[in-house]
Amino acid sequence: GANALPVLANFLAALHASKADPQEIHGSLDYDPLSILATQGEISGSREELFFEAASVLETARTAMPGFRALSIQAAALLEAGGSAVQEIAFTLAAIAEYLGGLRVRGQAPAQVLPQLQITFAIGSTYFMEIAKLRAARMLVGRVAQAFLEEGEAAPHVCVLARTASFNKSIYDPHTNLLRATTEAMAAAIGGADSILVSPFDETFRAPDDQSLRLSRNIQLLLKHEAYLDKVADPAAGSYLFETLTDSLAAAAWALFQRVEGLGGYLAAASNGFLKEEIG
Repeated sequence: GANALPVLANFLAALHASKADPQEIHGSLDYDPLSILATQGEISGSREELFFEAASVLETARTAMPGFRALSIQAAALLEAGGSAVQEIAFTLAAIAEYLGGLRVRGQAPAQVLPQLQITFAIGSTYFMEIAKLRAARMLVGRVAQAFLEEGEAAPHVCVLARTASFNKSIYDPHTNLLRATTEAMAAAIGGADSILVSPFDETFRAPDDQSLRLSRNIQLLLKHEAYLDKVADPAAGSYLFETLTDSLAAAAWALFQRVEGLGGYLAAASNGFLKEEIG
């Protein structure tokens, strides 16, 4: 979040001190300056300063840790604020287009930026819709990426991190959160997330203890080793329900994305209140 850059600097310093091999480092950072505009309504500095900083961060991370994803679009904030699946996908596409266009002006080619990009989605309780949301997002992200690449360049894989949502978790009956987290993790796996974060069931009202942390890890282990959800690339493929949902979500999200682009792009739509009004 707002502390992303100090965290990255401290991590690089620790990495240097430990003499670890930077080529072996894989991970990501919740660095997304555009999300600050969407959530707070303003950014510090100008658009040029924002992309100058972002380009510097990506260049530093690319040089130090080639396998590290330093730019993480926070689509999760849209769900937590009450956004629909269509809005989550559309505004994420608009943010990607804004970053690729703005960073290209700063000398960062889209083919360089895309491997350093991650999209973080929150997964809610609408099980079928959440599966279709990830499938539709994957399809449309590739379409947007391809539009920025040179002819003959293949679109690099863009990683999707799915995390269990926070807004729908109970404080007064917290163990029911284990059921919600399980279905959310299942939806993330079936929808094709590259990595999944299952939050502890008691995270909403206290610091998680060893037991709740163990349970959140065991949800993933159960789905992997007992349900074998990691064995098939796209288990929803061919299902009439999921294919229909995916196509309808993709069509509606693409139409909303085009509306945002018509307003001048993500920055313009966030600055003039369009994003806030739509989610509201």
